[in-house]
Amino acid sequence: MSFKTRLIIKLGFLYALAAALLLLGYGRDNNFFTMGTTMAVMAVVMTVRLALLLKNGERLAALETDSRDERTVFVSMKSYSFAFWLSILAEAAAFFALEWRGAAAAKPLCFVICFQAFAYLGSYLFFNKKY
Repeated sequence: MSFKTRLIIKLGFLYALAAALLLLGYGRDNNFFTMGTTMAVMAVVMTVRLALLLKNGERLAALETDSRDERTVFVSMKSYSFAFWLSILAEAAAFFALEWRGAAAAKPLCFVICFQAFAYLGSYLFFNKKY
């Protein structure tokens, strides 16, 4: 399977996850709709990025070569680490909020999960520019 096909399949899975969450949460007051909206926004951003990559064959070839590069692995690990520690702090804050307000305050935890997804994307872009 080519590199380009793998990128498109990964994007398809992201759209499927977003659609499933949006359908689960449509018309109800639950957190599935919020999570689905987050995934849909991320899918649109990744679609724009993929469209720009597919326009330029040289950049796509460079990305394929770069995906196995030591620097890229390092950037990915840094962004995973950053998002992990940030999620630990955010989940601790959510835990205290749930304890303080009771079990009905599950909505902040949903926003924490959505924040984690955006934190990973932002940290990956930041570390990609930095290193």
